[in-house]
Amino acid sequence: MSRRKKHKDAAPPEAGVPSAWAPARLAAAATLAWTGWTLYNYHLKQAGLDAEAWKRFAVLLGALPGLLAGRLGLALVLSAAIWILSWSIGRAVLRRLGLGDLASWEGALLGAGLGGGFLSATLLILGLLGFWRVAALRTLFYGALAAVAAAAWRKRESGAAPCPVGPPCRTPLGSALASGAAPAEPGRLEPAPRLGALEWAALALALCAAGMNLIAVCAPEIFYDSLVYHWALPRLYLLKGRIVATPENLFSGMPLGLQMQFGLAFALADETLAKLIHLSFGVGTALALWNWGRCFASGRVGLLAALIFYLCPMTLYASWSGGIDLAASFYSMLAVHALCRSLGSQRTREWAVASGLLLGFAMSVKYNVFP
Repeated sequence: MSRRKKHKDAAPPEAGVPSAWAPARLAAAATLAWTGWTLYNYHLKQAGLDAEAWKRFAVLLGALPGLLAGRLGLALVLSAAIWILSWSIGRAVLRRLGLGDLASWEGALLGAGLGGGFLSATLLILGLLGFWRVAALRTLFYGALAAVAAAAWRKRESGAAPCPVGPPCRTPLGSALASGAAPAEPGRLEPAPRLGALEWAALALALCAAGMNLIAVCAPEIFYDSLVYHWALPRLYLLKGRIVATPENLFSGMPLGLQMQFGLAFALADETLAKLIHLSFGVGTALALWNWGRCFASGRVGLLAALIFYLCPMTLYASWSGGIDLAASFYSMLAVHALCRSLGSQRTREWAVASGLLLGFAMSVKYNVFP
C-alpha cells in the first residue's frame, strides 16, 4: 500500500468544540477584543490595584482562620451536609433514569444538581403541609442524614462499592455537531494536561477569591432582594410554621426554589449558612464548567473556563450575598451538560430527561433563565 493511499484512508482528526461552532482564529480574535474592551473600561474608570491594596488584601485573608474557628466553620459543615444529602437524592434519581454508572465527577455534579432541585421541591411540599417549624425541619434533616450514613455503612460492610461508576466522559462534541456521527458511549478522558504559568496564576487568584468570599459571607446582609423576599419570605414561613399567602409582597409570586433551602438554613443555623449555600452554588458552577470542558474539549479548556467564570466580578459580587443567581447558573450549566451528552448518545432519552429536569430546576430559581 502506498504512502499516498495510507494518508487517504487515515481517519480524520477529531474535531473540537471551537472547530464545530466557530473557527479558532475567530474565537481568538473575539477573546482579544473582549480583553481589550475590558482593559479600556478599567482605564476609563481609573481602576487599579496598587501595592497597598494587595497588603490590605493579605491582612483580610489573615482573618480567615479565626472566622473558621467560629460560626463560619459550623456553617461550612452544615453546608457540606446539605450537599451530601442533595447528592444522595440525586444519585437515586440518576439510577432511576438509567444513568447510575457515570464517572465520579460527572455523576457527583449531576447528582448534586438533581438532588438539590428535588430537595427544594420536598421543602416546598413540607411548607404547604404545615411542617415548616424549626424542630420539624431539624428532625427531618438530621434523620435523612442518618439514613444516608446508615446506607453508606451497610454498603461498606457488604463490600459493595459505594458508588459504582463507569469510564470517564470524553465525548467528541465537535465531531457530533459537525457530522452527526454518534460518539462512543462513554469515551475516555485524555491525560490531564500540565499546567502552565497562566493556569497556575489564575488558580492562585481563584483560591484567593474563594478565601475573600468566605470572609465576605460573615458580613451582615445588605442586598435589597435578600432583605425583601429571598430571606424575608422563608423567615416569615418559619414564623408561621407553614407557607402562607403574602399578597402584600409582590415578589412572593416568583419561583422560590432556592428560598426553600434558605428556609432550611435558617432552621439549622443563621444567615451565614444561607449566604454560604449561595456561595457554594458558584463553586459548583465553576466545577460544572470544568467538567464540561474536559468532557467535550480538553482539561485545559475546562480549567480556564472555570477560572474565568469564578474570577468574573459579577460572580464574586454574587458570592457575597444571599441572592439566587449562582444557583440558576449551576442548574443551567448542568442542563447544558446533559443536553450535550444526549447528542449522538446511545441513551438520548435518559440524558434528555435529565436535562429537562435540570432546566426546570433552573427555572424554579429564576423564570428568565429559560430564554
